[in-house]
Amino acid sequence: MSDKKKLDEQEELKSQEEQAQQEGSELLENPEALAEQIEKGEEFVSKNKGLLGGVLGVVILAVVGIYFFKGSASREEEKAQKAIYPIQYFFSQDSTNLVLNGSDSLGIAGVASVSSEHSGTKAANLAHYYAGVSYLKEGQSEKAIAELQQFSSDDLLLQGRVYALIGLAQLDLDQKDAAIASLQKAADYKPNAQFTPSYLFALAQAYEAKGDYASAASSYGKIVSKYKKSDLYNEARKMKARAEGLSN
Repeated sequence: MSDKKKLDEQEELKSQEEQAQQEGSELLENPEALAEQIEKGEEFVSKNKGLLGGVLGVVILAVVGIYFFKGSASREEEKAQKAIYPIQYFFSQDSTNLVLNGSDSLGIAGVASVSSEHSGTKAANLAHYYAGVSYLKEGQSEKAIAELQQFSSDDLLLQGRVYALIGLAQLDLDQKDAAIASLQKAADYKPNAQFTPSYLFALAQAYEAKGDYASAASSYGKIVSKYKKSDLYNEARKMKARAEGLSN
């Protein structure tokens, strides 16, 4: 690759990163817009495209990384944030290979370098999330679980989603009991009308995979009784009736 082409690519990446950061900052000032942006990606299990594929349709955009960093000011945090910005861009573009492996031509390391070289920072924590989701998309469920289990947060958006992703990866590995436990964590985490119905639906389908139709009906029933405005409400009613029939 010529020096000019390499420079052009670096300049383009820098411009795209700056645009993503600007858009993220604007969304942070408007919580309703942030919620709408996340909802645009929602193609959860209700569309019957498979549990794992469905939850990956709800991957939260890289803008959440900017939300995650708000208020960080230490020098090490600033260095870590600078290191993860290219990863955030690759993640938002669904470039899982670049997230995981980086780009030698652009002089950008993969996500593992952020989590190892900047351990203890918010960027390193978020790097585990990006790595875990990317491994899931690559079909590497064991590696995905290992990364996601190292992520932690107390915010509404990410932690519940991570519990769900871990559960669906465990289900992909036929670890049904572990999957049910993780999905139950997701459903119990800061219950809200926006995300909890999806977690309950996934939990119900995990129970069905185990053959526990009574518990599946109970999980569907929580959507029916508590989240009547959810897009999953009608589907949950049908699936509840079906599960109740199978449990008798």
